Amino acid sequence: MNRYLRLFCFACLCAWQPFAHAEASTSTKVCVAACTHVPVDQGEVIFQNRCAICHGKNADGASDLARIMNPPPANLRASKLTDADRSQIVRKGGEAVKRSPNMPNWEVELTESELLAVLSYVRSVKAQPVK
Repeated sequence: MNRYLRLFCFACLCAWQPFAHAEASTSTKVCVAACTHVPVDQGEVIFQNRCAICHGKNADGASDLARIMNPPPANLRASKLTDADRSQIVRKGGEAVKRSPNMPNWEVELTESELLAVLSYVRSVKAQPVK
């Protein structure tokens, strides 16, 4: 079941935006520092188009798809992960860092600036009340 769910999610995401293949060449430490200087609004657009299908439009892990996922997607508003851990999960995918195999590796889909923007947005939602 998980395999089919992952394929469905991947197909949905591919339909929304064309592939933007780029190899990440920046270290995690540089990424974490750079995330503080990236426009959050760009990251929000990418998040809503790529991540909200699983993590929910409010980044709280409450989406329609989350109801059938096992394990469910993370509530990013309540996450206690460090910026470095979050960066590795987004870049490498959940399975590569011994977390959910449903989380894809976004470094093959997004450019470095898009990755930084998403990470910046995710960092910002932790401080905001749910809309």
